[in-house]
Amino acid sequence: MIWKGEWHLIRAMRNEGVSTSEIARRMGLDRKTVRNALRSESWPDDDSRVRVARPSTLDVFKPYIEARIEKCPLSAVRLLEEIRAQGYCGRMTILKDFVESIKERERLRAVVRFETVPGQQSQVDWAYAGSIVVDGERRSVYAFVMVLGYSRARFVTFTHSMDIHTLMRRHMEAFDYFGGHTREILYDNMKTVIDRPKGVDSPAVVNRTFADFAGYYGFGVDSCWPPYRAQTKGKSERLVRYVKENFLLGRGVLEPGGDETGGACVV
Repeated sequence: MIWKGEWHLIRAMRNEGVSTSEIARRMGLDRKTVRNALRSESWPDDDSRVRVARPSTLDVFKPYIEARIEKCPLSAVRLLEEIRAQGYCGRMTILKDFVESIKERERLRAVVRFETVPGQQSQVDWAYAGSIVVDGERRSVYAFVMVLGYSRARFVTFTHSMDIHTLMRRHMEAFDYFGGHTREILYDNMKTVIDRPKGVDSPAVVNRTFADFAGYYGFGVDSCWPPYRAQTKGKSERLVRYVKENFLLGRGVLEPGGDETGGACVV
């Protein structure tokens, strides 16, 4: 017997394309248990009784609601307005329960680590790393980080600027370090890369200069949706935390106003 949360987690991992054997390994379960969970259309009650779902006035609108929430996390109030215009005459409570069930499903899916195949994706980010004194002048320091999605191999370098030319140079250094690049690189809507973030029904608009750079090297540019969603770009976010909370901590790179000179290698 497995818990209800485990049943949902098994189903979520299968939806992500994870194999039965890998699900069993990650969750510490027997493969037969996983297969049984995947065969069942719903989580069985403790008394194993089969319940017949009653038809609902919301049923015909559920595909539309799921599609809308997948594109944008709309509230039940907003969704009620939209489906009322389509003829829905049921109660708000039914809609709220259904919306909450979708959000709960997404929360369960969020605990499944997002994986990519080798060579598919890397993630890039900037991080403010404090400041150092250079020739008597205090200057800000920024960390450029790139992490490969499959192997978690990491590249970090430091600079005084985050402009687009510096960004492209840091990419070239990372490509040289890794011996190549992935098919796509994921960004968090940084202004030097993305002119306009993704919308509900529209793709992101990539900065023309950076698009030319990406085209020359032959990698695709992807951005987070919703904008600044940390879960989507968790690998680079974790690397940023490591740089700030482990690598740099106590090494002399200070917040503005400090008295020490920095010890970071700034290029």
